[in-house]
Amino acid sequence: MTEIDLQLEVSLPILAVPFADGAGAFVAWLRQLRTVPTFAVDWFAQWAEGGPITDLWSDTPRYLAEFAAFHANKDDFFSIWASGARTEHFMSADLEWSTRRQAIAQLDIFRDDPSLGAGPMQYIEMIRVTTAWMRPQHLRFGPSVYQRLDHPLDLHRRGIGWIGWVPFALTAADVPEAVLVQQVNGGTIIMTWPDFWQAHPGARNDEAVRRTQDVEVRLNLLGVLPTTGDLADGNWGR
Repeated sequence: MTEIDLQLEVSLPILAVPFADGAGAFVAWLRQLRTVPTFAVDWFAQWAEGGPITDLWSDTPRYLAEFAAFHANKDDFFSIWASGARTEHFMSADLEWSTRRQAIAQLDIFRDDPSLGAGPMQYIEMIRVTTAWMRPQHLRFGPSVYQRLDHPLDLHRRGIGWIGWVPFALTAADVPEAVLVQQVNGGTIIMTWPDFWQAHPGARNDEAVRRTQDVEVRLNLLGVLPTTGDLADGNWGR
């Protein structure tokens, strides 16, 4: 499988709930993602290198019990995670939530598996399913190196990367630089480039990077991109 660099970051409202409720929400997210072919994979956790593998779907009670024990002495911060594929680690997902700040769901994709139908349409469906699962404050998806090296705005201002979602109703006329503007689940998906692109040296698509920057600048002018402070309040886009 080809190595790639894709990261989904979903900024959610504050989830001031106990571990069992947050873990239940996480499992529901992965179950809904399984309706998208790219994400119809096994999810597992391995607590020590070379240790036993706990499968989420075949042994859900034990899987959740391991995480509950991990958080036994904590009451204000929780996290739960899963990895895709037993034989070759190519995907991971996690959810972090706290009584003090907004929750964040994250999905990292490290390998491109053509047999799972990975591609732009599958990733758009991933975003549709995710925003139906729990309405975010903001969502961005794309090469993580772009966020570090090419983000055109203030570092505290969130962009959308390759494909993002904002909790506002926009049209193609609002964002003429984008290749797709589609209203979905009480907000709008915006796609900056028609195909997957790289941003790291050696495989960098300069045109895609520039287009993505142009889209993010436009969205910032429209006032639909939050700061980290906006997200911390937990009410952005409500």
